[in-house]
Amino acid sequence: MDKTLRIMLTIEEIPDISQRQLAKRTGYSLGTVNGLLQKLIDNNHIVSRAITPNHYIYEITSTGDLLKAHLLYDFIVDGYEVIGKVRTQAKKVIEESVRQGVFMFYLYGEEDALFKLIKMSLIEYKRRAAIDYETIESIDQVDASISHRVLVWNKETVESDRYVVNVLLNHSGRAN
Repeated sequence: MDKTLRIMLTIEEIPDISQRQLAKRTGYSLGTVNGLLQKLIDNNHIVSRAITPNHYIYEITSTGDLLKAHLLYDFIVDGYEVIGKVRTQAKKVIEESVRQGVFMFYLYGEEDALFKLIKMSLIEYKRRAAIDYETIESIDQVDASISHRVLVWNKETVESDRYVVNVLLNHSGRAN
């Protein structure tokens, strides 16, 4: 997410947030927060009012609302593009596996947004072919007596092999 957008959304949620709290909440350095706030104030996207000598309240102006809307729009459009790419890659892995005679898939990883995208791809493909899938918490739960693929999507580097495939990697092992 764009740093400016994250700052603006946080201020919108908590107008009387301190710069230190803003830095902690966004994960940005205090210097970064200070610089972004100053730029937003200089461009009349945010106004600040002193509540006490060391405490300010921030308000997003009408021009700030327009900036926030533009940044939010870009963020959402980019997000949908990435979602589409992940779904396409998951479908590619599933289709290639089925062509190789694999009809059982195991989902191994955190049940997060990527899990949902991959599961959705499996559900869609299941309507066309006799595949099955199961969520596992340990590789030990894999039934090695049948042809299978373990689908993973974690951030850490997971080497794809014949049985374990990171759907975020293309077939040459490089991240998409």
